[in-house]
Amino acid sequence: MLKDKFIYGKCGVFCEMCPTGTGKIAHLAQELLKLTKESYTWAENSVDFNFEDLRKGLEWLTKEQCPTCFNIKEPWCEVLKCEKAKNLQSCLLCEDFLICSRTE
Repeated sequence: MLKDKFIYGKCGVFCEMCPTGTGKIAHLAQELLKLTKESYTWAENSVDFNFEDLRKGLEWLTKEQCPTCFNIKEPWCEVLKCEKAKNLQSCLLCEDFLICSRTE
């Protein structure tokens, strides 16, 4: 679940709508990991992918947590790049927020 005081991302999105921020992805990955270990052992030799790799990916997802966009040093998305260029703390503070194509 979300920690601390982060209710809205820098982009103005309500963080609890984000499956990473709510922990939903980690929870579902844990469920899938459990199922692949308990119920799908019969399928391991009959599929064209490596079940161990699948499990490694699911294990990684079980540990996935929101890094919070407030901790990102070098933005990769257009929203955060724009905020940095405009020197804003949040898109909600931008006069173009309601008409911005980046935050639709």
